Amino acid sequence: MRVPIEKRPDDFQYNILDQTRIHYRHYDYVYKIVADCVYDSNAGEIDNLKKHQAVIEVIKDPSKLKEFAMKEYKEQLRKLDH
Repeated sequence: MRVPIEKRPDDFQYNILDQTRIHYRHYDYVYKIVADCVYDSNAGEIDNLKKHQAVIEVIKDPSKLKEFAMKEYKEQLRKLDH
């Protein structure tokens, strides 16, 4: 459910992805994928603040995902799981 900004209480906290059609159960996947696209994959562990910043960057400039190769990414994740 989307609540317009002007109707939100001052102390209302929400997730930036609440504005999207992404189901809340998939938020962790989105943060992982977007952070991997925006930041160097060799950077190591990325904290939650940086993940949120990456999502904001991509929302502002979706072209950052243009070079994202879903098939290759999926294969890379499969290799890491085995």
